[in-house]
Amino acid sequence: MKIKEKINVNQAKLSAGLSAALRICTQVASSPDKADEVDLSDVDFVTPTFALPFLVFADGYVKDISMTNASSYLRSIHFESRGVDSGAMRPTEFAAFIECYSRKRFVPIVRFPSQKTRISDRDRILSAVENILVKQTGWKSNVTHGIKYMLSEMTDNISEHSRSEYGYIFAQCYPTYGYADICLGDAGITVLGSYQLADNNEIQTDIEALKAANKGVSTKNLPESENRGYGLITSREMLVSGLGGQYLMLSGDAVYVDTPNGGGYIEIPGGIRFKGTVIALRLPYRNDKFSYLNYLE
Repeated sequence: MKIKEKINVNQAKLSAGLSAALRICTQVASSPDKADEVDLSDVDFVTPTFALPFLVFADGYVKDISMTNASSYLRSIHFESRGVDSGAMRPTEFAAFIECYSRKRFVPIVRFPSQKTRISDRDRILSAVENILVKQTGWKSNVTHGIKYMLSEMTDNISEHSRSEYGYIFAQCYPTYGYADICLGDAGITVLGSYQLADNNEIQTDIEALKAANKGVSTKNLPESENRGYGLITSREMLVSGLGGQYLMLSGDAVYVDTPNGGGYIEIPGGIRFKGTVIALRLPYRNDKFSYLNYLE
């Protein structure tokens, strides 16, 4: 089945990209064909909350999903190729590649290794991405320290709990509005899947799993896992309460949104389920009163 949707995501609302991605995902899920083609010729502009949820959905779906007719913008963010395979590049090669984006307003979709045996590679790649974002946004050191903490905690969660061979990161800057959106994702076992591996688990749904994760309930009984529960809640408090940013977490068939004006949990309609997890952060360019030390345990 050929799927063609007019997509031009307005970045004003962090969740707008996800709503647009769900339109395509719903058509894929309802298609009777063994393979589907997503025609991107009417896709003008997308945000991280469109790109990574769609890629995570496509990675975990039972049939092949191809993408055709990508615009120059989509090619520049490496959407149709499902991200730059940074783990297959030599360190100097990736460093030179990512440096080319220091004067742009986005970091392309980067696929990074998340296996425990490649933690040093993952950290090197994420550090290079962070440095480019600092150059693009002009974040002051107080904000940069907090952002590095958040990204470290969230990529650790991917390596510790997702059982995915790789993760994604994609960022888009909006200097006119004074914020950047960063999205991380994996095509792993979902937050619920992590809890279901724990001893004496009583969590049965994706929404229950998101509520537990965002209240700091640990999966510390998982084999070979660390207690990362409080790192996630600390990161969210840093972002929303400390920086005045916004937070979105998607896993399975559930979404959690937290903003300075409130938030909540939503079950995705239509039987759509993502076999993985996506976290989106909206990060203001500056907040002179912020100190990440105020949020550490």
